[in-house]
Amino acid sequence: MKFHPISCMTKLAASLVIFFGLCFSTVGALAGDEINLNTASSFKLMKIDYVSRSLARAIVNHRDTHGPFKHPRDLLKVRGLTPELFKRINPERDAQGNLVSRSLARSDGNNSMAIPNY
Repeated sequence: MKFHPISCMTKLAASLVIFFGLCFSTVGALAGDEINLNTASSFKLMKIDYVSRSLARAIVNHRDTHGPFKHPRDLLKVRGLTPELFKRINPERDAQGNLVSRSLARSDGNNSMAIPNY
């Protein structure tokens, strides 16, 4: 069997494209599975497990009044947010330093519904 350098290069290039495509699609999926607590609307905050409409509004109101949360424990200053809820929300810093929660409720599959931003 004869060695064909172009054929090998084509296979290598295709393999690299597939590899990097999988890597970047995974990173994108992981980034979508978190909610930034300093920028999310109350509707988006309600996607966090155990966050009710009233708590989401309280988080947004506190953030609008006092500025962005600088530390995860700052969330405990929000009226209605108990230490138990704080543990369930599990706020943490992501790689970019944003305060996020990855404790998302399971989706009902109807993400296209338009709901106003409170």
